[in-house]
Amino acid sequence: MKDSMKDVFEKAHEAGMRAVEELTVRPMIVVDGSREYFVADGACGFAWVTIRPGNSKLARAAKKYAGARAAYDGGVQIWISGFNQSVAKKEAYAGAYAAALRGLTGETRIYAESRLD
Repeated sequence: MKDSMKDVFEKAHEAGMRAVEELTVRPMIVVDGSREYFVADGACGFAWVTIRPGNSKLARAAKKYAGARAAYDGGVQIWISGFNQSVAKKEAYAGAYAAALRGLTGETRIYAESRLD
């Protein structure tokens, strides 16, 4: 039996959460003059999952079940808002989420993207 679209997004979320749980984050030390700050979650940044094309059945389901919004450069994006500012955790989640969506749907135009802050 084929998974419903809601189940597909729930399974992708579970895959993302597992990836974060299994991740070992490399901490960061920020030096400001004579002061040092220990940042346990590592570097700060952003991550998201992009689905193209934006008018596909999967993209419409992403809007409904995963809070996706139209992407500036086409398609839709699922913004990864959890995990404080840790880009490592956000990237791990987004990568596993995108891979799970590709595996569950057979779609290939699903990408995990990120940038440092």
